[in-house]
Amino acid sequence: MTDYRFIYFVGNVWTEKPSIFQNGLEELLKQSPDGCFVLNNKHKLDNNCRQKLVKLIIDYLFQDQYKHRFPGILLEAAEEIVRLFPAERTTSYFIPYSQQPKGPNQRKSPARGKLYSRYANIKRALTLSMAGTEQGKVSLPQSHIISEKEKASYIAVQQSGNSYDDTLMNWKLSFRVRQSKLKTFETPLAYFNAFPALRQPFGYHLLTNDFGMKYPHAKDISLHKIWPRIGSIIIDLLKKRQSQLPDLACLPLDMHVQSVKLFPYLFTPAQVRLNSMKRMVRMSKSDMCDRFLLQVTDFSLLDIKIAERKEQLKETSTTIQPFMVAVGPLTRIEAYFVVLDYQKYLVNDCISAMDAAFKIFHALDLPYPIETKNMWQTIDHLVYKVSNFLDPSASFYTEFKPFPKLRKTRSLGSETLSARARSSIRSRTFITSGQRAILRQIYIENPFPDVETKAQLVRDLGLPYKVITTWFQNTRHRDILDK
Repeated sequence: MTDYRFIYFVGNVWTEKPSIFQNGLEELLKQSPDGCFVLNNKHKLDNNCRQKLVKLIIDYLFQDQYKHRFPGILLEAAEEIVRLFPAERTTSYFIPYSQQPKGPNQRKSPARGKLYSRYANIKRALTLSMAGTEQGKVSLPQSHIISEKEKASYIAVQQSGNSYDDTLMNWKLSFRVRQSKLKTFETPLAYFNAFPALRQPFGYHLLTNDFGMKYPHAKDISLHKIWPRIGSIIIDLLKKRQSQLPDLACLPLDMHVQSVKLFPYLFTPAQVRLNSMKRMVRMSKSDMCDRFLLQVTDFSLLDIKIAERKEQLKETSTTIQPFMVAVGPLTRIEAYFVVLDYQKYLVNDCISAMDAAFKIFHALDLPYPIETKNMWQTIDHLVYKVSNFLDPSASFYTEFKPFPKLRKTRSLGSETLSARARSSIRSRTFITSGQRAILRQIYIENPFPDVETKAQLVRDLGLPYKVITTWFQNTRHRDILDK
């Protein structure tokens, strides 16, 4: 292996050291799209670039975590970052633990920095997952035993020619077997092709049934009851921005169709890396709108447009993704489909299409498309609440939160309360002793955690982001009063 070295300046001396990366940091970044994106902004990194850079470095070091000595290795990584990106500072990425206070009124300084925060989050997640595995081995040994009836049902759903009722019964019985084997398939497309029933017109019913079994709390949520509220907010928001109002906002359309079609215009266009061009391309809002809900004017063009969309998926190295299609002019839509690898599932309306597409994403554990990720995350946050965390920097907070109508709504997924009724009802979040112990441990390490650390705590503990932020603020205030 080649001994890659880099030179950095210490005091008044230029020092040469071997790189901690196999082929150097620059070569490591060139191996991934995110790394190439960071290198393209080499002379001025923003927070997004820094997060991508830190993620790539920590993930690389964790591939062989026993070889490296944490957290000391993070200082060497920070030095290499500064060498490759001269405008950056070592202290932004890692400051080691200091046992000696800098002043008489100062306390000991814990290790901190972007690299350390990422390292601590991953280490804590690994610890929690290992603890959960050990607990599962002790408390739930019988529940993971697959019965012969489940095995027989799994074999039955791999065969074709069964009636809908028999297929649905076997599909439900084989749920645990299929979930255990979902990750063993090479690609989600291979899993989709393994079950002929998914190629039938009722195939999406099977996938939505899987969604209900995976997320019981969201099984009975009706998007048809919730979306009229969201749709009116979308239309009102765009009317307040006359300069950004698209032409279709003035057409005499059904409110549901209009709001779904306008929904992407609330978000900043995403950057997508195309394989053919080998660079990042920023999409237009009209392109994002077509990626979210593809409109085809005539049935004769349907297969052509689906084939074009399939080629677009290949450009982003995606094997399979559900997407919505509306056939006919916007003023008179004739049919709605959810398309999954050329398989067209006919649904009743655009709300049913959006509901089915969302549930297919989670039933098959598919990632959201980059170009429509913020939209699906927002739908999840407002309606289904499958994910416990939404990035505070996402467009949802900047586009929806300031709107007064949404602030007066306690929960779009349940009963809607007026502002006056809400003032008399105050919900309180209780923190368990186990959650408090983990928060105390993080507080001892760093009383001022960054956004990424608090986001990881949201995912680990299942507490709202605001509750965790308030807990750290109150704890710091109590410590000051105690002194």
